[in-house]
Order: sequence, then C-alpha cells, then structure tokens
Amino acid sequence: MWNTTLSELQFHLASLFPLKEDIIRIAGSSGLSIATLSVSDKGIVFWYNVLTEARQQGLLDEVIMEARRIFPNDEKLSSFNATLIDSDKEVKLDVLKNLCAEILQEDQFREALPLIEGIVARSPSGTSLEENLVTTFANVYRHQQDAAQLEGRKRTRSLRFLESSKSDLIALIQAL
Repeated sequence: MWNTTLSELQFHLASLFPLKEDIIRIAGSSGLSIATLSVSDKGIVFWYNVLTEARQQGLLDEVIMEARRIFPNDEKLSSFNATLIDSDKEVKLDVLKNLCAEILQEDQFREALPLIEGIVARSPSGTSLEENLVTTFANVYRHQQDAAQLEGRKRTRSLRFLESSKSDLIALIQAL
C-alpha cells in the first residue's frame, strides 16, 4: 500500500526530476522495463507509476541509488531506502484521494485501481459507495473505448461524456 514515506519520496523525486526524459532515464538505469511503464507528462503521476513498479519488482533501492548518483549531496534523498518505506505507516486518506484524482485526470485508469481499492477499504463509507464507484468506473472505461473507436461528432460526444464521467468518478472518490 502507498504510504507516507513513499509519498514523500515521490514528491521529492518529482521536484528533482520533473521531466519525463529524466524519469525514463532513471527508471531504465534502475533496471525497470521502460516498455511496461505508464508514461505521464505530469512528473508527480509518472513518479507514482515508476515507484509502484519498482516496489513490485523489488527495485526501489535501485531507483533511489540512481537518483542519489545524480544528486549525491541531497540530504533528503539520502534518508530514503526500501526498508524504511516498507515499514512506514499508510499515507493519509486525503493524500491518496488527491493522487488518485491526478492519475485519473491523466487517463491512467489501470494505475488508479489499486489506489481506489485502498481508499474504499479505508473509508468508513467505502462499502456503501462501492457499487456506484464500480458503475462510474465502467462508464469512464466505456466512454474511453468509444472515443478511441469513433470519429467526428460521435467521438467528440464520447470525449465530452468521458470528461463528465471522470469528474463524477473523482467526486465519488473525494466523497469517500
């Protein structure tokens, strides 16, 4: 699960390496497959994707070491390591909700799913809104697929419905 230290690392790395090209270089040098990463123009979202993938593959320390190689005198960067991150407490629910909203705005729905599951599990109203959340998520996915396949006015209409459905989904997540 996403936690406080991981979130701090994400924001710190995004401030040091805001450009997509830099993030790709660090991820690749750390042993992550660039071909499988979900790329985003927003540094904060892209770093979430990189750190999530690195954690799943056991390469979190390698990502941190690669960043330290470029910024050897950064004291804050020196304080991070995978063991500390794994032992940390969960991040605040509001931080998760905001991160999830940013990821959804970037149309990275697959990457948002683990966050949504974590938010639902930790929220007191999560189970009661879960059905609405799943339905809205399905609408977002359907409109995204329609927009990819249609042309002209129908595509424009699907894109408008997609944006509306994304807004509904984000509002539901914020309400949890």
